[in-house]
Amino acid sequence: MLYIKLGFVIGVCLLLTVLQSLVQPWITHAQRAAANPAMSRPQPDEILPEMDPLEVEGDIVMMGSETLFPLTETLYEHFVEAGYADTIRLMKIGTSAGFQLFCEQGTADVVIATRRINIPERLACLQRDRHIVELRLGTDALVVVVNPDNDLVRKASLAQLEAIFTAEKWSDVNADWPEEKIIRFVPDPNSVAFRYFTIRIFGTLPSPLLHAPNTTLSSDHEELTTGLSVNQYAVGFLDYAHYQQQALLLKALSVDGVEPDEQSVKTRQYPLLRPLFISSSPTIIRSKPQVRAFLTSSVNHVSDVIGEVGLFAVSQDIMDETKQHLKRAAYPSLTLKTP
Repeated sequence: MLYIKLGFVIGVCLLLTVLQSLVQPWITHAQRAAANPAMSRPQPDEILPEMDPLEVEGDIVMMGSETLFPLTETLYEHFVEAGYADTIRLMKIGTSAGFQLFCEQGTADVVIATRRINIPERLACLQRDRHIVELRLGTDALVVVVNPDNDLVRKASLAQLEAIFTAEKWSDVNADWPEEKIIRFVPDPNSVAFRYFTIRIFGTLPSPLLHAPNTTLSSDHEELTTGLSVNQYAVGFLDYAHYQQQALLLKALSVDGVEPDEQSVKTRQYPLLRPLFISSSPTIIRSKPQVRAFLTSSVNHVSDVIGEVGLFAVSQDIMDETKQHLKRAAYPSLTLKTP
């Protein structure tokens, strides 16, 4: 019995040591910020020093979310136009798969993600001595959509969405609505969009959507759009960029009285928002100049181009915090300048 208790105590101590390694950097920074209030308030519109892409050599392997792929391509094109002559390999495999390959196999230099890294993924990274630095690039919105000919609903509360995405018929949601089947078209269950929507609407996993009648699950956005556009009583959800591309074929619903648009995202009033990140490790950033140069270029210029791909820029305060995170990872002795 003594050995069992001793083993339990040792196990708890090891777990606390790991958790301390995860939390300590944040605590240390918070303590420094409390001692120096100016540290917690980045200077406005800070600028990171950019390396000349003409002088940078070496390929970059980047993988992760399909949602961030168009933005990443745009940032890559800007980097090439500035002189970068090598290759960035972009792989659309999803956020979770991206973190898995980055943390467990070490086959990626950069992960593009629609959520923060979770604790199991962070632990897997630590086993490879990879600490994560997450750089917030922007914000995405999930849009609840119906067929344009659907005159039943123009707005919905979060509670009503729970019913709409599980009931068999529209009349089950509202007795005044017709006894027509609710035809649902939603993203693949392995997608971050699906999991985010599930937790936000239902507050639980696994998702009740997996057992909802008349539901089509697909990773093909074209299939989802087509299904929604040809079924009068269809409903679904898409990320804002894909909705924007198909806005003539779909009708967006306001959620809790808030329309999905730039203003409601900026003020954070729209309830279905997702943060967007580009992540790597300080070791990679410092040892691979091409990664350091690309991340610096991306952080400095993302706010200028993010709207072109249907995503939303973050506030200046958040962007300045992002630059501070990259500075600590890539240029620890640097003092940022303002224009």
